[in-house]
Amino acid sequence: MVFMPKLLGPLVIETSVDYETNGARGEVVHTTRISKWGMTMYDAVETFTLSPNGKDIAIAREQRAWPSLRRTREVGESRGEVEPSGTKASYVFPFFGTVMRQTGSIEERGVRIVQETDWSRGEQLLERC
Repeated sequence: MVFMPKLLGPLVIETSVDYETNGARGEVVHTTRISKWGMTMYDAVETFTLSPNGKDIAIAREQRAWPSLRRTREVGESRGEVEPSGTKASYVFPFFGTVMRQTGSIEERGVRIVQETDWSRGEQLLERC
């Protein structure tokens, strides 16, 4: 996936957040789909569960990356933390054999996501369509 944008142009990233369905239980479901020409290269479904202290988050995730047709459930330590302002959160979770560190912060133009591993760094600004 790293070389796809250079060879074929930008990929399409679609993401959704569902709080309404299970928000009363402190759960948020986040989906991500990365595609090109309608073909899915990567998709993930993550369930974030907020602890009663309002700060700590447990994360369960399933993902699939092309060319594999099966979903994999990531195992290992997945956790996160929301800052008291509620405008920034950070997460740590296993990601294809390494550890992904991710921060999300609310900005005037949208939500900025920064993802880092020992060998990569990505930054996206998500704007509402």
